[in-house]
Amino acid sequence: MKRILLTLACILTFYGSIQAQFSGSGSGTEEDPYRIFNAEQLNQVRNFTSNNVYFSLEADIDMTDWIAENNPSQGWLPISNFSGVFKGNGHKITNLMINRPT
Repeated sequence: MKRILLTLACILTFYGSIQAQFSGSGSGTEEDPYRIFNAEQLNQVRNFTSNNVYFSLEADIDMTDWIAENNPSQGWLPISNFSGVFKGNGHKITNLMINRPT
């Protein structure tokens, strides 16, 4: 039974890494980018590392509440290995704090 559960967990983890999720609108293409309106959607950018994915910031985002609710001591976890396209459209991301010495 443990082996079956472990196998199932591995399959779900693998499937989840292939099927990145985005809670907003758009399909991630150049013509129809993923549209980011809030901090949670901004955080989901980290689930996409392909250079074939497009994002468009559609509103100013204040990160104060998101940081306080998710990691007030260390703040934002930087997104690494992102190689897609992120258009800011003149919007601002404010109060984004990073306190990670390493």
